[in-house]
Amino acid sequence: MERATPSAAVRVASPSRRVADVALIALFAAAICAPLVDQFARPAAKRSVQVELRQPAPPPRLRFERAALLAFPKSFDLWCGDSFGLRDKLLRSRNALLWFGLRVSPTPQMMLGEGGWVFPTHNRSIDNFRGACPFDAAQLDAWRRELERRRDSFAKLGSRYVYAIVPDKLSVYPEHVPARYNRVGPSRRAQLVEHLSAHSDLRVLDLLPVLEAARRADGAADSIYFPLGAHWTGRGALAGGMAIVARLHELFPVIQPWSESDFAFEPDPEPGDSWAGRLYMDGLLEQRVRRVVPLRERRARRVEGERLPNRGVTWVNQDASLPRAVLLHDSFGPPLIPLLAEHLSFVRAYWAPEVDARVVEELRPDVVIEMFVERALVAQTPDVEARAAA
Repeated sequence: MERATPSAAVRVASPSRRVADVALIALFAAAICAPLVDQFARPAAKRSVQVELRQPAPPPRLRFERAALLAFPKSFDLWCGDSFGLRDKLLRSRNALLWFGLRVSPTPQMMLGEGGWVFPTHNRSIDNFRGACPFDAAQLDAWRRELERRRDSFAKLGSRYVYAIVPDKLSVYPEHVPARYNRVGPSRRAQLVEHLSAHSDLRVLDLLPVLEAARRADGAADSIYFPLGAHWTGRGALAGGMAIVARLHELFPVIQPWSESDFAFEPDPEPGDSWAGRLYMDGLLEQRVRRVVPLRERRARRVEGERLPNRGVTWVNQDASLPRAVLLHDSFGPPLIPLLAEHLSFVRAYWAPEVDARVVEELRPDVVIEMFVERALVAQTPDVEARAAA
């Protein structure tokens, strides 16, 4: 005889449990729909990727061609990633968790150091700081020959030559670099300066000693490099610029360098160079710096309305007796151009790694100045053999 199996008891959810379930479902649905609502309700400019200093991916174009169809998924993914609703809010939360919770960098483009300082990582900056990507003997000699070639070619046109190296932020503030990045050898900047000192009569202007001296005056809200950025502050640019002016004074005694007493230092209402905006962390990451204000009457002015290649600009001075210059620079150059212009009658500045010889032939400057940050020694490789064959 079969034994009866008792039926399972039917559980009836309590009213409070049903309310909680409905609320959870509603929250889940709201979370799923929120990006879509934001994408259509909020202007795209409010969440634009341009704060990351790049252009957004364009909308994908659907064309019924084999190559276009194969490329469509990737282009759609890029466009969707850049236009996704609430993208900025989600990235802000994600980056804040990584920064404050896990103490790691939210992006591979920079390293989070001690005290909340950041350091750029491109062009093998960390390896160069550690001495882990040194020049070999052939590379050092190639740099020597290339710099001497530039000096000699400019001399034939009646121009003197100044080559200045701006130290990386890592080199100026090594105490903010995490201890795991130990140094195993000299940087490329140190190698090149030592090599030229021993094997050439060309004097490279290494700005590290000047900036190390300037940072001794640092205060709580007054450093010579931006803690949250990659570049020097106004005070750092002033120290580096005055060192270049001092070298120009050696070449052209008519130049009378300004002194530090010709400038005032006051709190800057703007944050300056900072990763905060690019990480959507404005208000969470803040830095205070001081700006440099000239006290003397300005004699130089920028020529407006020009359209020159490589973001070229021209400055002219009322004193026509001063030397004329062509300046080649990177992103460290713009802050110090006005200072140099006060000591020169004419400055043509290009944001470019190398000067076009035709520019020097046309302008016939008294001096050609090249100023680049030290990580350029990793990114740039002089091709001496190709030049010799040309």
